[in-house]
Amino acid sequence: MINLVKIAHIGSTQGKAGALKFYPEEHFEESLPKLEFIFLKINGSKVPYKVGKINQSHDPWLLYIDNISGPEQAQQFTNSDVFTESNHVPESKVVTEESMIGFSILSSEGVNFGHVIDVEEHPQQILLLVNWNNNNFRIPLHPDIVDGLNKQEKTIMYSYTNEDLEILFS
Repeated sequence: MINLVKIAHIGSTQGKAGALKFYPEEHFEESLPKLEFIFLKINGSKVPYKVGKINQSHDPWLLYIDNISGPEQAQQFTNSDVFTESNHVPESKVVTEESMIGFSILSSEGVNFGHVIDVEEHPQQILLLVNWNNNNFRIPLHPDIVDGLNKQEKTIMYSYTNEDLEILFS
């Protein structure tokens, strides 16, 4: 099984050549120019595409995909997450969904609200199945609500307060 890791997000199209605005995850920037293939999540499936080139001199970066020659063709890729095989990025930077099993969920105040027992990948989002007080709950894994992830301590800190998590998990 191929182990994929999210490395970037695609915004809108740019120009007549079918370029895509490309927003890399900060800790993967040095690995991206060497990529030959990427995977884009299309209709819930991760599909491989050959990278034409990545223009880092533009802000935001521009991604060109082989055999995409205009904005009409590129439009299908807008607002997509970008993935690559985990062996293409430094291992110290990789935390896959599967490796999050056993991680503790912490509130913004540092209180432990259980541990991850499973990871569910849905077309629109990833959900963590968390066991807390002998009950299982689902919580989204999304950068807008995750404040930090500590691989060594196996913790995921959410921006939710203790009260927010108590309501969510009740």
